[in-house]
Amino acid sequence: MLDDHKPEKFFSIRDIWQIILLYLNAEEIEHLKQVCKAFNTTINDPALDCLWMPYLNRLHAIDPTISMKVEKGKIHAAFLKGVRKINREQMQEINYLLKAPSNEKCQLLEQSQSEVNFRKSVIKKHLAVLADIQHPVCSLQALEERHEALDLVNCEMIRNRIKIQLAQQPMTRILILSGKGVSLTRLPASAFKLTDYQEFWQKVITLHCSEQNIRFIDKSIIHCSSLQHLYLGKNCLTHLPEELGQCKTLVHLGCENNQLMSLPSSLGQLKNLTSIDFSHNLLQSLPNLPINCEKIYTNSNYS
Repeated sequence: MLDDHKPEKFFSIRDIWQIILLYLNAEEIEHLKQVCKAFNTTINDPALDCLWMPYLNRLHAIDPTISMKVEKGKIHAAFLKGVRKINREQMQEINYLLKAPSNEKCQLLEQSQSEVNFRKSVIKKHLAVLADIQHPVCSLQALEERHEALDLVNCEMIRNRIKIQLAQQPMTRILILSGKGVSLTRLPASAFKLTDYQEFWQKVITLHCSEQNIRFIDKSIIHCSSLQHLYLGKNCLTHLPEELGQCKTLVHLGCENNQLMSLPSSLGQLKNLTSIDFSHNLLQSLPNLPINCEKIYTNSNYS
């Protein structure tokens, strides 16, 4: 397999086909070959960029950080880079879930043994169908299946935590997904769209999601229409959804100790925002923030 750090300009035709054989199915590969033959050209011909766009679209649906704006003639390289990125990050998620501690208690909510057992069963149920963890090479279709399975694992753990909290405190408007007892790697759309808990999400004012391995937050977080305090510290976030700017009631946003390299410009629309914490990230600059945001913590970032 090619080195992940190999510059795009050194991709040879042979390099490209070798990796394509790993990630596309036989029908997709044959289609590309037939088109190349019909036009008497090579797979990296800029004239064939349109053929790659559907595949890049599928990657973008898995990982919104994969840009659809690619320089002409570079789309095949962007695709190859994207599949490796997703593959690598999915493997990190799976390994985290499998190695997650099972005997530690959440700092803010007592964790029962039944919740530990539930988490184990969910992980076993869904991750058992994924590609061999020791051999991360897989097809684009397998990446999509992994993505769906990881969404389901996280959604079911979130659903179970909501169920437990409401059983203990029926009127609570605080959701605690923090601590080592939960083991989340993402906040998927399916969690925010749980039919049984739509009213709950709409009433939540505080969402604790610190100290996890969260790498992705779906734009459906806008379902939290009353959200005032969002705690996302000590995760693995590299970006925040642009739609976060639609959470108009947000007062505090804590994203310290992540891997954020940029922030959504929509944060400037949060007129009620009074404090943010983006310390210990990889930020080079900040977007325009609301005038009322007086407490801004950005220490220990890197340019």
